[in-house]
Amino acid sequence: INSNTFPWLNLAAHKGLKVESIFNQEFLNDLHLNEYRDELYQNALSEVPRLKGEKAKEAKLREIAYLTLTRWLPILLEKKDRMSMAVGLEGRVPFCDHRLVEYVFNIPWEIKNSFSIEKGVLREAVRGLLPDSVTDRKKAAYPSVQNPKYDHALLSELKKIVSQSSAGTNEMSTWISKEGVDRLVEKSKNSALSEFERVLVETVVRTNHWLEKYNVEIVNWRNQ
Repeated sequence: INSNTFPWLNLAAHKGLKVESIFNQEFLNDLHLNEYRDELYQNALSEVPRLKGEKAKEAKLREIAYLTLTRWLPILLEKKDRMSMAVGLEGRVPFCDHRLVEYVFNIPWEIKNSFSIEKGVLREAVRGLLPDSVTDRKKAAYPSVQNPKYDHALLSELKKIVSQSSAGTNEMSTWISKEGVDRLVEKSKNSALSEFERVLVETVVRTNHWLEKYNVEIVNWRNQ
């Protein structure tokens, strides 16, 4: 609530999504990443609808709800679409019906948060229509990974990218901290990657694949 950035970035930083842990600091400095993030955040805040007379805490929680709906949810929906359509399935998201979203968005937070379990409003709305075993089931994170082999495969790809630096064949390898990768690999021997660490590694591997597949040449802006 008190973070002055997108709320999931603050949460993610506590769970392993720290770009500083895997990218070279010099590369990050050149990107002016903090300034870019702050600009995106301020632009997003300027869109948030306000209610006259709304208390400060309610207004802040409205901000978080709006940012989640407009910035975080689209990422999840795109991933859902890509994964399902890749195997010939079409997913449906009935709770994203715009009329339902507009209605629930305006429910005061004190009502949304008055239950002892997450998504309390939804659970109570269908209580009696579904078995208690369904309405009271603990929320499962999305996306979730059940097989540790996936993490190992990701880290194997990441190590391949780093190993290409000596041959000078891969632009991505010059951005990555070998020490940071080694720390992540060592940590994975005793515990699974957190969902946010996994996102970080996935993004690196995916970007590297895109660079290689389309033969993208990165111009060194320092020499311009």
